[in-house]
Amino acid sequence: MTKESPLLLLGNLPAHLKLSPITINRPNAPQSNPYRCYNKPNPITATVSSSPPDWLDSSFQLRVPLVDVDKVRCIIRNIVRDWATEGQRERDQCYKPILEELERLFPDRCQESPPACLVPGAGLGRLALEISCLGFISQGNEFSYYMMICSSFILNHTQTVAEWNIHPWIHSNCNSLSDSDQLRAVSVPDIHPAR
Repeated sequence: MTKESPLLLLGNLPAHLKLSPITINRPNAPQSNPYRCYNKPNPITATVSSSPPDWLDSSFQLRVPLVDVDKVRCIIRNIVRDWATEGQRERDQCYKPILEELERLFPDRCQESPPACLVPGAGLGRLALEISCLGFISQGNEFSYYMMICSSFILNHTQTVAEWNIHPWIHSNCNSLSDSDQLRAVSVPDIHPAR
């Protein structure tokens, strides 16, 4: 556990992390102001922008129920398990037995008529993707909109491996041995879903 005051720790944060626990690593992406929020059209660039004070207005923060904030934080931590190299060991423990059993049950899969597999509780979509990579028709089924939105984003909008840096432990100092543990970045995804 960290011994420093949370306020001192906040002073050590890079400026862009004070606003968002997610940063983008697209090498060819246009560089932008990390304090910019996109919510109104800009006629010159055809993008949307606003000033930092609008985005940091505390009245916006009051409209988000704490249960929704907690769900988003949970999903950010789950991204590590499903889409980061740091989660490989846990994925091997959970997903590998399923993948091996599918291989055992369907050793002679043909491309013309591959077997179909439904993945209930698909979460962030990694298991469904791994099953698809084995040559199955794979469909993930998930009831959480938060999970579906995040998995759709990762599966359909990833352009490069390690495209995003997330800071999944930034909101909690539980089980952190040092400030650097709490502030550590994790690059996701560890594979390109479309390849």
